[in-house]
Amino acid sequence: MSLGRDVYSLPRTYKRVSHAKEKARPELRKFGWDTLGYSGSFKLPPLKDTITRVDGRTITVKEFRRDYERPSIPIILTGLTDEWTAKEKWTMERLSKKYRNQNFKCGEDDDGNSVRMKMKYYHDYSLNTTDDSPLYIFDSSFAERRKTKKLSEDYSVPKFFEDDLFRYADNKKDLRIVGS
Repeated sequence: MSLGRDVYSLPRTYKRVSHAKEKARPELRKFGWDTLGYSGSFKLPPLKDTITRVDGRTITVKEFRRDYERPSIPIILTGLTDEWTAKEKWTMERLSKKYRNQNFKCGEDDDGNSVRMKMKYYHDYSLNTTDDSPLYIFDSSFAERRKTKKLSEDYSVPKFFEDDLFRYADNKKDLRIVGS
């Protein structure tokens, strides 16, 4: 599997990243992770931002559901993170120092199992990657683990999203083929 131009400062990062990539995105084994060179060439066109902004500190849940959620009107809720200490505390440098040996989910294999990587390897990877579609941390269970639970003190779930709809979903990917 090609890791392209990535050069890592930690000697074991290459091995750990290669393993995570193979598990999370095996389909890229033949084509490559950085074949298209997006990390150095991708440019977004100028955005025409016409999305309505609504102050999330002043609108009620009832108003939000009635005026935006039910009629499916997209909005940007502002002000919801103003009080979060995570805004200052969750820097890559700080997280990689404090949680360097803790595993975080950075993908899923074809069976829906988590692919995990230690923060120290992920940090090194994130600083040096040229991947077109990079690995990223998307770990919904960090607050349930003893060594990373403290992170949950740094933010609060906004009142509009307190209902956890993921609790109704199966943890495994449904691999059935439609029509078989």
